[in-house]
This record gives sequence, structure tokens and C-alpha cells, in this order.
Amino acid sequence: IMFIMKRDSQSIQFILERIYKGWNIDAYKYSKDNQLCSFSGHTNKKDKIVEPGVERLELFRASCRQKQYPVIFMEEHMVYFLAFLDEEDAIYVFGPASVEILSFGEILSYRRRCGIVQQNYQIPVISPLVALSLLSIAYFMITGNQVSEEQLLEQNDVFSEFNQNDMLVYEYNRASEEKHRIAYKEEMRWVKSIEEGIVENRDQSLTPENIKKLQDVGTMVENNSLKQMEYMLVASATLASRAAIRGGMNTHEAYVLSDLYFQRISKCTDVMELLNVYLQLTDEFSRQVKKSKETRSSDLIEQCKSYIARHLRQKISLQEIAEETGKSRSYLSRKFSKEAGISIQDYILDQRLQAAANMLKFSDFEIAEIAEYFCFSSQSYFGERFKRKYGVTPMQYRQTNKIIDFGNN
Repeated sequence: IMFIMKRDSQSIQFILERIYKGWNIDAYKYSKDNQLCSFSGHTNKKDKIVEPGVERLELFRASCRQKQYPVIFMEEHMVYFLAFLDEEDAIYVFGPASVEILSFGEILSYRRRCGIVQQNYQIPVISPLVALSLLSIAYFMITGNQVSEEQLLEQNDVFSEFNQNDMLVYEYNRASEEKHRIAYKEEMRWVKSIEEGIVENRDQSLTPENIKKLQDVGTMVENNSLKQMEYMLVASATLASRAAIRGGMNTHEAYVLSDLYFQRISKCTDVMELLNVYLQLTDEFSRQVKKSKETRSSDLIEQCKSYIARHLRQKISLQEIAEETGKSRSYLSRKFSKEAGISIQDYILDQRLQAAANMLKFSDFEIAEIAEYFCFSSQSYFGERFKRKYGVTPMQYRQTNKIIDFGNN
């Protein structure tokens, strides 16, 4: 303390640099005749210092002398400066800072008012509690005099609408707003990854990071109850289906897949089950978009595929598809086989088997019901074709891929 009390220029400069680096706020020392002695802070492209100006300095001095205390000088749009005098009548100024984020128009107004030509000039956001602590620390480090945040609050009426409890509430609300901004960015990143068909290697475990990912997407209310997480997951499934459609996934298929996830969500009984569903739906929609991007054909073929997706539960004939597209059966058959690399009938069968596999994973329908649902002539025929495609029977596939046994819930 005795070393600091010498107040030599090197020590003062060191203190101002620490304050600037710690709080991102410009720090100045002016002599009693308002000559700049020390500075640490932002400069423009030509290293020109943006100074408060003589008129401001005189206002700060007058207020410091009147109060005999460090002062907080508030301007428009909740922009403020911190200031105090030392024993030699030198004045120390910290600022500008703002209580809240300023709009572009407010920053532009401030620049014009202060004659600041620097286009990227920004004003740091420092909350009232932090500002009071900063002022208390700076005052003690430079003068050796102690003043508490409570005393500063009492002596300065610029934060008169805040008492100590109000400030704590303000800090909480501001932190909550920042949390929602971060959550929105995470949500947009998540949506974009699905829309672009980015399949990531995801940790499937119940980690704090993965729980936070679920909480950061589709936030609806403040509590973290099981019901709230269920709401968030429903929102996530809705966002994922819309992102997948924008990414190129067939609209009908996206809606069907989201409906299957809605059914599964409704039967989850704990956080682990919900987390598993969240991770799986993210992965599944991303894979479907990636697949659609890799296999996308001409508009005619996409029209055929869309019709097939909408009618998987019905018997589909080549004639019906030809009438839908306005093409002849022979032309459509040749065109589809050439572009898709598979016949229309084989494509229909493949799509029904994929849809059946999803129902085996995400629903509790009986295998016979699934076979009937997708127009297979018999359960045995369904089983035969399913094993040919997936290498296992429908029952084996369900046992391997169905993480949650809904029948036991």
C-alpha cells in the first residue's frame, strides 16, 4: 500500500492498465489543470485517444468536490462515467460504460454528441453492482482510502432507483437474458446442423453437457422439471422436422418421423429416456437430410417419391403415379429407373421397409400390425423381405434398436 501511495506515474499507469484489462473500460488520469497524465483504453485507428472533454471533466470535478466522494456521473441512455479526485486535485476518470446493451442508433447518437468519428466505437456494458465495486477498488488502490459499495450507492443518486436487493434482481434478470441469448444461438446452430444434414459424432451418455443441450433448445418456461423437459423435447422435434424439410427431406416423411417421436416422448418417464430421444432425433433427422441431399433427383423423380411417401399405407400402382405426374407409364418407369437406379416397385418396397423399421424402433405396434399397416400381403412375407434388407428379423431388429421398452412402462 505504501508503494502505491507514492503515486508515481509508473505505478498509476500499471493500475490503469489493470483496470482496463479487467473491466474493458477506458481509464484516465488528468492533472488539476485537466492535462492528460496517464491513459489505458481503446484508441482509434490512428491511436488517437477518445477523451471525455474539458466540459465533462469540470462537471466531474465539481461533483466530486461537492460530495467529497467518488462519483458516478450518468448521461443519456444509461451511459455513465466513474470519477474521483486525489489529494493533489488530479482527477481519475473511468468510462464510458453502460448499464445495458445500447442499440446501434443509441451508440451513433452518443458518437455524434461526443464528436467521435471512429466507426466501430463501442461502449462496454458494466452492471451497477460491478461499477460500484470497480470504483471502490480503484479509489482504494490509488488513494488508499476505503469506501464500500453501500456508501457509494448512498452518496450517488444516479442509481437511486436501485437498492441493494433491486440490483441483485437486476443482475439475475440480466444474466437470465444473456442465458436466453446464448440458448437462442445454440438453438440456431442446432437447427442449421440438421438443415445441412451434418451428422456429428455425439456422446449418448447422460452428461451435464448433453442435458444442457436439451435445455438450450426449445426453452419454454424457467423450471427444469420433467414436464418442462418434455415440452422442450416436443419443441425440438418440431424444429427438427421443419429444418429437415428445408434441408430437402420429403415433407410427408418428416412429419411422419416427428409424429413417431411425439409418441415416444409421451411415454418417457425420466430424464435419461428424454435425453436418449433428443440425441436420436437429432441424429435421425440429420441423416435423413444428408441422404436426401445425396440422392436428390430431378423434379419429376422427386414428385414420384413425394407421391409414394404420402401413400405408403395404400396399394400404389404405376398407373396412379403416371396420372399424378402427367407422364406415360413406360416413360415414367424408364426415367425413374435411370435416375434413381432402382425400379419404382422396388423403391416402394424399400420405402415401406424403412418406414416399418422406424415403427419397430419408435412405436409399440405389434409386428403383424406393422406389416398390415404398410400393405404387406402377410406377416411372413414382411419378415422375409425385412430380413433380406436388414439381415435380421423384425423382432431381432426391435430388440436391438428399441432402447425404451414401452410395454413395461
